[in-house]
Amino acid sequence: MAQSTSKTPRPRPGFALLVAVLVVAAIAVTTLVARTGFPWSAASSNPLRSPLHIQTLTSAHLACPVDPYFSPDGAHLSFLGALNQCPIEGAEDAAPAQRTSWALAIFSTSTGAAERVISLDPLLADGEHSSLVTRYASLGWSPDGGQLAVAYTSFSAHSGSQPGGIQDSGLLLVSATTSAATVLHGDSGFFAALSGVNTGYPIWDIADHSVISGYLPDPGLAYAWSQDGAPSAVQPAHGRLTELPRIAGARYPIGDPLGGARFTLWQPGLVIGGRSAGGGLAQSLFVSLIPTWSEDSMWFTVILAEVALAGDDTDQRAAAGALAVAPYPVSESMAMIPSRDAALEAVRRQVGASGWAVVAWNPAGTRLASVACFASPHPSLELRDTSAATLQASVSLTLPSGDNGCRSFGDAETFGAYPHPPLMLRWSPDGSRLLLSDRDASSFTLWTVEKEQPQA
Repeated sequence: MAQSTSKTPRPRPGFALLVAVLVVAAIAVTTLVARTGFPWSAASSNPLRSPLHIQTLTSAHLACPVDPYFSPDGAHLSFLGALNQCPIEGAEDAAPAQRTSWALAIFSTSTGAAERVISLDPLLADGEHSSLVTRYASLGWSPDGGQLAVAYTSFSAHSGSQPGGIQDSGLLLVSATTSAATVLHGDSGFFAALSGVNTGYPIWDIADHSVISGYLPDPGLAYAWSQDGAPSAVQPAHGRLTELPRIAGARYPIGDPLGGARFTLWQPGLVIGGRSAGGGLAQSLFVSLIPTWSEDSMWFTVILAEVALAGDDTDQRAAAGALAVAPYPVSESMAMIPSRDAALEAVRRQVGASGWAVVAWNPAGTRLASVACFASPHPSLELRDTSAATLQASVSLTLPSGDNGCRSFGDAETFGAYPHPPLMLRWSPDGSRLLLSDRDASSFTLWTVEKEQPQA
């Protein structure tokens, strides 16, 4: 009887070809995703890691935190907060015991623990201030990390925040290690935008304890300090520009206003729809309030930088009928320029004709973090690469009841010409951490940001 022999079936040529095609397609898709990223919000390559949540009311009895700043070494975070409770509307005109007491706080960025809480009213060291209403605006750290600048304006009781009610004003320089303060009496810049037009902020001479009121530099795309003790535009911005110079473009770093040789206007700020700018504009607006120190730390001032952004308004996700107006003055001679990069252009189109978004670039200028304040159905923290506007991360903001996110600035009288949105974004100096502050929730969230992979 013949023995049967088993034969291994040979693959058909068509099947082998199909397998080869599928392998090539898989490689192509993997390469495409690696280069461009996923078009939706939650991708496995999300660079935002290990969020550290800080509740300032619980940990330091400070409510409504505003004006957050990283120290120059990134190890500390400072902010201004109200002791025990947020300001109650109308309470500032009540009895002194009911008025808001403000404090400057310093927290560790590694642990989230409070390191120092400094009550500000006692630093003025004048018994008469106990009967006054004092407005504060924290303006960040000195270049050496040794001092924090706080502008203050004291009004007589029941006078409101009116020029005729000012009893004292100036700048507090608070030691970050001893809490001692040096007081520079003079203009505080509180009314730098009283008429709806920016009239300039003071320049404080730290060595001489003197002040020059109403300094208004030429509008610029980039600034630098001169030997005369004043920042000036090294790249002026006038008229309409069809192309940005390299110094202010997408391939140039943002620049450090804390004693740096040169810095651009692209500091943390707002993209504002034209209809939400004061008086109404045909174009969107970028605005940034920039505290800046001279390289030798002997001079300090604030620059309000603003430009119109060219392009048609395309409202993709903004809530209908958002016609709120951001409390920033609008210059009559504002330059019109293209967006710095693809990420800013994406945010500009997302905001549309009305509403606004808070934005902040990392120091290298390669990533843009943003929150569209009127996004529907809810705002999200979004992170984009600036070369192609690829959405690298999107974190939905689960705002607690009564938290309006950054839709409303609150009491405009509290900060005068230092308006700050209730949600703020800040990058650490080395670009490894990203901070989101929430005034209404009395909280901070601090993410670790993974390094960008070099382009192939």
